[in-house]
Parts: sequence; C-alpha cells; structure tokens
Amino acid sequence: MNKLSINLFLFIIFIVYFPIGIWAIFDSILISKNFLSTSFANVVGFEIISDLGKSEIAGLYGGINLVLGVIAFLAFFYDSLKLFIIKVMVLITSSIALGRFISSFLPEMPTFINNYFLFEVVVAIWGVYLIRSLNKSA
Repeated sequence: MNKLSINLFLFIIFIVYFPIGIWAIFDSILISKNFLSTSFANVVGFEIISDLGKSEIAGLYGGINLVLGVIAFLAFFYDSLKLFIIKVMVLITSSIALGRFISSFLPEMPTFINNYFLFEVVVAIWGVYLIRSLNKSA
C-alpha cells in the first residue's frame, strides 16, 4: 500500500477535524477575546439558549472532532494504529453522510448535497480503498 496515500489521508483528517474541535471547545473564550468574529454555533446554525447548549457544543462537536484529529496525528507515529484509525474515520464520516441523506427526505429539510456531505463521502470512499489495500498487503 502506498504509505504516502495513507499519510495524506491521516494528515487531511488531522487538519480538518483538530481545528474544528479546538474552535468548538474554546468558542466562547475565542469570541470574548476577539480572536474570532463568528461563533461556532452561528456557523453551524445553532442558537445556544443555555449553558447546557455551550456544553453540548464543546462536548459533542469539540470533543469528538478534537479526538479524531489527535488520533489521526498519532497514527503518523504508530503504524499499528493506521488501519484502526482509518476504519474509525470511515465509520464516522459515512454515518454522518447517511444521516444527512436520510434527513433530506423529511419535510422542510434541506438537500443532503453540500460541501460537508461531499467531504464525508470522499473520506469514506478513500478510507474504504485504503482499508482494502491494507488488508490485501497484510
């Protein structure tokens, strides 16, 4: 298997998900210190009406995205993690894309075709290709 393709996949996962995790976790601090002009909640279309909402943004969006970025980064240094991390990314990205697809059939929901959906599908397909290639070479 082409090691460059695997490392490129992991690098893209790291540079996409890690900053999103940092942004979601530290959103209120970054806004209050004028490091950012737009909050994470506004970008994703949420209105936070309680402290629980802030906690959910930090926990669900922040925590999950941060960990995805960190484990992709760690896989650069541990070959034994590469296949597992790629499988995790395929599971998560294809699950998100499936949710977008299914919800698009509900009344008053937007179409599932957007940049995020396309990214998730590309990651899932590329990941499946890498998994198959890694399994053949093992």
